Amino acid sequence: TNTPFIYLATSTDLVGIGATSTDVKFYVQNTGGGVASTTFRIDGIVGQTGQLLVIASSSGSSIFHVSSTGQILASTTLDSATTPAYSFIGDDNSGFFQNAADNPGITTAGVLRFDIDATDIVFTPRMRGPAGSAAAPTYSFSGGTGTGIYGDSIDLFLCENGNCMINLDNGTLR
Repeated sequence: TNTPFIYLATSTDLVGIGATSTDVKFYVQNTGGGVASTTFRIDGIVGQTGQLLVIASSSGSSIFHVSSTGQILASTTLDSATTPAYSFIGDDNSGFFQNAADNPGITTAGVLRFDIDATDIVFTPRMRGPAGSAAAPTYSFSGGTGTGIYGDSIDLFLCENGNCMINLDNGTLR
């Protein structure tokens, strides 16, 4: 069937909505609402408990789905630092992945850089912060924003209640 709104090629199983032809399996084109209108929308039904959307591989394995409550889930079957589940076009070895159960990770250039589990947060690159001050140390503690550690280009300072208590000045403790 070929109309101004629906294109169906039964010999190739191609379907187009809002298009007169398509070269992909399913194609939706906004033809009348302008750039601010919604092109594609999926609505669940009242009481729905199954998945709202499932994207599967050619073998039928779920790759990505959206639950009826809106939770977005990605399969972690092939998930790793080198192939993170959430990555970027043109940079598919950097992103977010599940390192292990209850253990998300952040990867860049295919290498785990930031690892979170129930007891630790581990950084593999250097962690740098701004210079800070006695009143607002770079690294402080909850409940005591004026208590912590900061540095400038030469010295390291330990502060308490906004006052510098210890200063390591070019190797000399003051």
